[in-house]
Amino acid sequence: MAYGNHVKTDALSTTYTVAAYTVGSLRMESADEVTAGDASLSGDRTWVFIKAAVAIALGDVVEKNVASVSFEGKPCVTAAAELVTLIGVAQHAIALNSYGWVVKAGEAVVSTTGVTAGETIATDASADGIPTVANASAITDTTAQAFGRAITSTAGGLSDAYISIP
Repeated sequence: MAYGNHVKTDALSTTYTVAAYTVGSLRMESADEVTAGDASLSGDRTWVFIKAAVAIALGDVVEKNVASVSFEGKPCVTAAAELVTLIGVAQHAIALNSYGWVVKAGEAVVSTTGVTAGETIATDASADGIPTVANASAITDTTAQAFGRAITSTAGGLSDAYISIP
C-alpha cells in the first residue's frame, strides 16, 4: 500500500518493504547535501523511487525488469542497453522486492571496469552476466548508447561519474 506523495524527511539511502512513495516519484538533492554525503561528488542530483525486482547493489546501473513496467528495476545485464530501458544508478543496496531511490541525473558512484577519468561510459554486460560499465569507445556493439562521463578512473570496481538517464 502506497502512502502517497508526502514530504520526504528520511535519507535517500533508506529502503522500504512497502511503497512508502509512489514508484516513479522524483526527488532533487541539492549540491550541498550531495557533497556532505560524499565529498568526491558535487552538484544537484535527481533521484527516482523504484521497486527492486532483483537485489540491487551499490553502483549498479538499474534497468527496467520488464518493458511494460517503467519503475521496477534490476541490475543491467544487457550489453549496449538502450537509454529508454535504464532507470538510474543505485547509490546503496536495495533488497529483492524492496523499494528505494536511485540516481537518474547528476554525479554518482557507478560500478565500472577499466574506465579512465574523462571517458564516456555505456553499459556493457560481461560474459558472466555481472553488470559492468565500460568506456563507450571500447564497446564493439555499435548500438551502445552513452549515459555518462567518468570523473574518476575505476578503483575497486567503482568510478565517480556524471550521469544523465532520461
